[in-house]
Amino acid sequence: FEYGRYMKFTIAVFDADQGSCFDRMQPDLDNGVSIVHGMAPEVGECRSKTLEAMEHHCKTANGVSKKTYKNRAGEPKKGGEVQGKGDNPALWCLTSDKLLVGMDQMYPRMALPSASGKEDITNTHFAFVDDVRTLQGSEEYGIQELQNVMVKLNVGAQKFSDVMDVTAAYTAFHKCETSLLGWKEYKGSLVVDYGTKYETILGDSQGAATKIKQRSPCEGPRALGFCQALDGNTKPELRFRTGKIKKMFAAATSYT
Repeated sequence: FEYGRYMKFTIAVFDADQGSCFDRMQPDLDNGVSIVHGMAPEVGECRSKTLEAMEHHCKTANGVSKKTYKNRAGEPKKGGEVQGKGDNPALWCLTSDKLLVGMDQMYPRMALPSASGKEDITNTHFAFVDDVRTLQGSEEYGIQELQNVMVKLNVGAQKFSDVMDVTAAYTAFHKCETSLLGWKEYKGSLVVDYGTKYETILGDSQGAATKIKQRSPCEGPRALGFCQALDGNTKPELRFRTGKIKKMFAAATSYT
């Protein structure tokens, strides 16, 4: 994004969150992908039988239950890899890699040009486990171009959500946001466009539509512990750090 600011490049971002990602991972799909990557079929069969026979405690804010639940004959089968297993991160990396490769074939890449005029950075998504950013951009500027970029991003975000349905995952639309970094002419220069809005509407597998929140370029999401605003504004991070120090100071002085 810093490079995009220097190049006055129009950028649009869709921040997605996959609800209960590990709980919704499908063992059959994970085994199939793992076998393609070299896992012995016998290991996959062992995993399936182990998951089928597992008993689970129920953990809530009130503690961990003494009783357990499991698959029983005549009852609906309980699926998913289950949150907390040690192999989940590796399995999700393998599965999501294939899903992102599929998205790369269905969705046009954002290409940041180099100073020499050639493509320098090309990408469709940044993914960190179940937090995924869908990207779109353009070398052009202006309100109309920003609208065009957002139309493409809307299509890409919907395709991403549809692809996630393959794993029985779902996109938590109420946690999702879009960010726009556009440019407009002002007194002979290009300045950040803070006023243009775009209504992003996405639908789930049940046909329900949700309006996605749009974040201002000066408001950054908390990414890996740091608040990154598209326009380079560091005030949100300063406010967060200041507020955290105030809470720590209040907690310390309450014991004196």
